[in-house]
Amino acid sequence: MPVIWGGTHPNVAPEECIQVSDMICIGEGEHPMLELASQFAKGENVHGIQNLWIRTEKEIIRNPVRAPVQDLDSLPFPDYGHEGKYLIEDDSVSGKDPALGAFNLNVMGSRGCPYHCSYCCNSVFRQIYKGKGPPVRRRSVDNVLEEIESMRERFPGLQRIDFIDEVFAWDKSWSMEFTAKYKKRVNLPFQCAQHPNMVDRDILEMLTDAGLERVEVGLQSGSERIRREVFERPVSDDSLLNVAGI
Repeated sequence: MPVIWGGTHPNVAPEECIQVSDMICIGEGEHPMLELASQFAKGENVHGIQNLWIRTEKEIIRNPVRAPVQDLDSLPFPDYGHEGKYLIEDDSVSGKDPALGAFNLNVMGSRGCPYHCSYCCNSVFRQIYKGKGPPVRRRSVDNVLEEIESMRERFPGLQRIDFIDEVFAWDKSWSMEFTAKYKKRVNLPFQCAQHPNMVDRDILEMLTDAGLERVEVGLQSGSERIRREVFERPVSDDSLLNVAGI
């Protein structure tokens, strides 16, 4: 059984990770994994699948990366079921994930980030996908709400939504549509993250009216020079103070 590694670590340090796994996935994995499963099932050679690095006895095959998925609504919702999943923790194996059915639900309404801070994995993803299409993509409001509604039916005890987008409200028209529909269809408290340069009082007031209870805003450093020259994050002290005042 081959070991396949995906996620942030192998994208940031692929040469390191391929040494301790049979395959790693560079970039998004939905379509590469479907191809891999299909070709395994047919007994076909898997060495040419885009996005995959494959370690053989003789060499490491580094396949090119395909364009990122642009229509995020075309993807299925995350699988929150227990079937076929195992949790290994404290030297024991469980057939259930205790996080499923909890009071909070993590939802990602977009992929990518409008910024490219030097310390963040999104700067790596921008390089991986350079010339292959927009790195920042947004799901439709209705698609996001349909996911929440389906999970609410499955987990009636759901009490809070945590939006884990890198920057939640970077599109004002999307945010306006979201606030109107979320309040009618979901109406649960929620939290999100926002870049200090994109904190807008009008948008925050709309989000608060829809149920926003907490906004995470990264400062990274108290030094404006460090933020600008080291982190490539051009946020002024005045901007941070203004955000704190809101």
